[in-house]
Amino acid sequence: MPNRFFRSRRGSTLVLAISILLGVVMVFILFALSLNRFVGSHHEQRTAIEAAALVAARDLSRIVVEDPYFGFVSLSDSPPIGTATECGDNYYVHSQGINTIFATIRLDMIIADLLNNKIMKACAQRDYQNALSAKDELVTALNQAIAKGGSGTDINGTIIHPVDDAITEYEKSVVRMTEKQGSLSEPSLKLTLGWEQKLDSNTTIPHPSNAGSLTADQQDNGYYRAFVNIPYDGYNFVFTATGDDVSLADFRQFSSNDPGLPYSILDIVKCEADESVTYKDEHAQSKTATMHNIACAQPACLIDKRPQPGALCLNFPNGRMPEIGKLGDLLLNSQLVSAPVDWMQTPLNGDYPGTALSNVTLPLYTSAHPPVADVMSLALYDWMRRAGTAPDLSSLMSVFNQSIPSTIGQPTKMMFTVSSNGTVTDTAIAATPTVSLPTSQNQYRIISGEALRSDMLGKSNTDGTAFAFDVIIKDFTYLPGRTSGGKHAGEPFGSSISTTPAPPPVGPMDEAPAAFDLFPLGPGGGAVRPTYQSPTSTAAEITFRQRM
Repeated sequence: MPNRFFRSRRGSTLVLAISILLGVVMVFILFALSLNRFVGSHHEQRTAIEAAALVAARDLSRIVVEDPYFGFVSLSDSPPIGTATECGDNYYVHSQGINTIFATIRLDMIIADLLNNKIMKACAQRDYQNALSAKDELVTALNQAIAKGGSGTDINGTIIHPVDDAITEYEKSVVRMTEKQGSLSEPSLKLTLGWEQKLDSNTTIPHPSNAGSLTADQQDNGYYRAFVNIPYDGYNFVFTATGDDVSLADFRQFSSNDPGLPYSILDIVKCEADESVTYKDEHAQSKTATMHNIACAQPACLIDKRPQPGALCLNFPNGRMPEIGKLGDLLLNSQLVSAPVDWMQTPLNGDYPGTALSNVTLPLYTSAHPPVADVMSLALYDWMRRAGTAPDLSSLMSVFNQSIPSTIGQPTKMMFTVSSNGTVTDTAIAATPTVSLPTSQNQYRIISGEALRSDMLGKSNTDGTAFAFDVIIKDFTYLPGRTSGGKHAGEPFGSSISTTPAPPPVGPMDEAPAAFDLFPLGPGGGAVRPTYQSPTSTAAEITFRQRM
């Protein structure tokens, strides 16, 4: 009996010990599970806050402002597809990224120096000052958009609410786990704009790179560095951080303090929020913890390749004369350098013909009669500006110095175009001497009578005098944007099968063709502008017409 009793007691003790041990193990298991849930919950919040930051960055990429000079401006380029960008001709216009605007100006300053052209340099300096104003408008719009209750507008006129969209994405991205009960304290979600070091833009530097006046720390793999001053000829250029798509940035490197630059466009968005989470502790008691979650994201810039930015057209209705043997002769020919402009005109109430032309003096000049070569410089600058950051400097300089194919005596148009890969090419097409291009609203036309005399390869008039040529310049892209650029917003002219009879000439130097081409009009409600992909779109035309 005793032995049996003691054995029974020892067995009970063993069972009790095992039970206690199992209980302790279960407590640790439950605690570990609870901890795992809590840690897992934190990982979910990390994912949710990152998703919210990415949505906010994507919203910022979409916001546009309409600048009175450049037209629609954003962090991102956009082709002419926005339904809120419709112009008076029923076509849409493109939106320019602020980085693209500054990079274009910097490139055009370099081109002006390579050509040693003071008018082009003055044009680039004018554009620079206007770009600073456009930058301020965009910065104001971005800051207003990230405020509580703030909003912005995209190219379709859609109202964007970055904070609200971030909250929605945060809540949608949180995956609730068993026994986890949490809630976002909505007022706690906050967006802040700032910057980070060692970030890049996706805006290309000039090509070839050795012509871009850049140091190693101002570029990275063919792109401008972000939040770094990259001056040229005394003008400061600071690019903001953008990528091909929105992406996360390191929240530990984020700063909202003044970066100490001449100017900056702060676009790294920090998203932070508090999450209250209820969980079970090791004693199976309900506990509440508050987690402060932070993530940063970088907006995107869609790079518009501008497949057909508009050609520079040299029109020789009576055939090319030897005095214009290459593109550079437009700027350097001694006759063009000294010949004055006789008429400088613009149609203010519509296109010409159809509305009257008004005499003007362009702001770059102190007189309505500047040298023809100076207006040539302006037309060539506007042609190059339309191509944005694409022109390859080697290709461009080569075209300025290479011979134009001989078309003596043959009505010809030479079309100089910039492809999306930067190559500049010239193409000869047949001209129609009896039909002229119109002059678009708020853009300009100049005429200089007998600005050039040519012996046409040894030939002369029957009276022994040299042939005289009037010069006519039409610039369709001088003033961009809907506010200043007229019904076509400073967009290139596109070929049209419609013509209208020419009005009677008002003087011996008027064009007096048989007819004028007309600008095509889009359907009601807007449409993609056909010149966006048309190889015959013309940014500027220079005509050498023989005086009869």
